[in-house]
Amino acid sequence: MDRMLRRSIYPGSYSEAYYTGAEYAPGYAADGGRKEQADQAIVRQSRRAYKDNGIVAAVMIARQHLLAEARFQFQAAIDGHLFGNTDLHLLEHPWPNGQTGDLLARMCVDGSMGNSYIRKAVPSGGGDPVLVRVPQEKVTIVSEELADDQGRVWKGQRLGDMPRRREQLPQQFDPVTNQTIELIDELWLDGNAIVAAFEIESTTSIYSGLLRMSDLVARQPNISVPLFLVAPDERREKVIQQVNRPTFERMKPPLVEVCRYISFEGLREALTAAHDYVSFLKPAWLQTVSESCALEDL
Repeated sequence: MDRMLRRSIYPGSYSEAYYTGAEYAPGYAADGGRKEQADQAIVRQSRRAYKDNGIVAAVMIARQHLLAEARFQFQAAIDGHLFGNTDLHLLEHPWPNGQTGDLLARMCVDGSMGNSYIRKAVPSGGGDPVLVRVPQEKVTIVSEELADDQGRVWKGQRLGDMPRRREQLPQQFDPVTNQTIELIDELWLDGNAIVAAFEIESTTSIYSGLLRMSDLVARQPNISVPLFLVAPDERREKVIQQVNRPTFERMKPPLVEVCRYISFEGLREALTAAHDYVSFLKPAWLQTVSESCALEDL
């Protein structure tokens, strides 16, 4: 029996693995360095792995059985105990008559052949959301976050055509810190000085915005730029909860000391009231329209 595992690496693609002549990991062709398309022969490769190679098939089945016993749980930060709640319902019951083990077993098969893609969807007839498997050949992986929003339109005008648009941000810090700053949603500039930074979280993950802010504070703990997370009123409680996560509390300084919350609704009202002199506003004005996220201040 041929027990040799050979790996070949080709320019511009990921490695492909062969076991006794049967391909069991698909190759992915890079497209312009920005995205990669799943191999269209994924079905053929999967069948060959199972049919032509008993060892590979047996290993994959064993993995499915092992993962089918796994369960999703939260871990308490205080004492480390595991617990569950209704937030895990969709993972425990991903589709009608389906359980966590069924979900993980299917993900195991797809993951062994490349990647597993699962999306949340609402049935056409209505009802509770379910998890739906997305075939690999229908997925395009975007491996680069696009920072260019110049083509977006606001009130009929492209952001790239706005007056006083800056072509380049001030390079005040080391290259790694500057890269972090470039990912922050909005900056208030006074000449070349950054006087305030904002993460706008309308529907996107609050945690991801806070991570960018925490990265900035971690790299520049003495930075004096006020940080603000801007979100709708209905997300206020979630913002405060996330800012006070133990991960951010252990920072020096804690994120709650440098990050304040601004509501969409409150900001609109304040800007409407300041319409006649909005161009004369100073950064200190932000303290009047924002609120502390510290639990003792609530």
